[in-house]
Amino acid sequence: MTRRRGWPDHPAIGELADGVRTRLGVSPNHASFRVGALRTHLLTAVFAHAVAARLNTTAHVLLRCDDTDARRTDPAHLPRLIDELTTVAAIPLVTNDAHAVPRQRRRQSRYRAALAALRELGVTKSLGDVIHLDVAAADAVLRSRSDEQIATMRARVINGPGGQRSHPSALVPLTRADGSALWHLATVVDDLEFGINLVVRGTDKINALQIQERLRALLAPGRTVVYLFLPRLVEEEGRPIRVAHLIETGVEPAALRWYLAEHYLAAGPPPRTFEALVSRLRPVLPRPRDSRLDLRRLAALHRKMTAVLAGGSR
Repeated sequence: MTRRRGWPDHPAIGELADGVRTRLGVSPNHASFRVGALRTHLLTAVFAHAVAARLNTTAHVLLRCDDTDARRTDPAHLPRLIDELTTVAAIPLVTNDAHAVPRQRRRQSRYRAALAALRELGVTKSLGDVIHLDVAAADAVLRSRSDEQIATMRARVINGPGGQRSHPSALVPLTRADGSALWHLATVVDDLEFGINLVVRGTDKINALQIQERLRALLAPGRTVVYLFLPRLVEEEGRPIRVAHLIETGVEPAALRWYLAEHYLAAGPPPRTFEALVSRLRPVLPRPRDSRLDLRRLAALHRKMTAVLAGGSR
């Protein structure tokens, strides 16, 4: 049996030696996170800090407000979401000031500038009022540069599902009909501006690599990113579970953190702090397979954590 390589030994880790910069993209479409979304944000921060500790460098976890779709988002939810990140997940953010968090709705001029650069390269195509990336034209430009960024993309994926990824469509929309930027374009422009070099996502977004790596290579040749993919935490159909509901019913935040990170942690005592999660991150990460939200397991960890916290307060 072939021994699985641990993340500390992955060649891409060395690309982060000058400092780890990752981000949490938060869509304020509700006042509380779904449990699976908080899991991704928590593990993003844990992994960033574990890599930084391994490389004896710094970790910066930035926050971004993904509010380009005005019909679905309400920035008034942002303070409550930040509170869940900092008090429930205990994530050390670069800033927890909602007024200082970059909002994509206010960054449209930057996205328009990127579109202009792509248009100048001849890799966009307009269908009606929507601007698309012409994948074939983009690949022709990259081949003319002898750009190896796309070819070596998989080498920078720390922990992703195997198998062949589907090829991107011939035309990929970059804007809505009103001209506002869609996710692919806005994400790449923001990551380039803020120097993001570690991206952690759910496995349901792995096919986005092929589009976003093309955009990154076109807009900023040589700027690379290391990727980690996490499984989804699946709830019962039609029954989304919100973090606020769990906390209101008495679940200890430390117990919720433990439950969300449990499969990624080495054995040991109940991890009461964010730092304990970081120090216990397993060197060999589990395969990114989806799992179901197990409220019985959460309740069991809650009882253990409650006993530990009660004992420590005496």
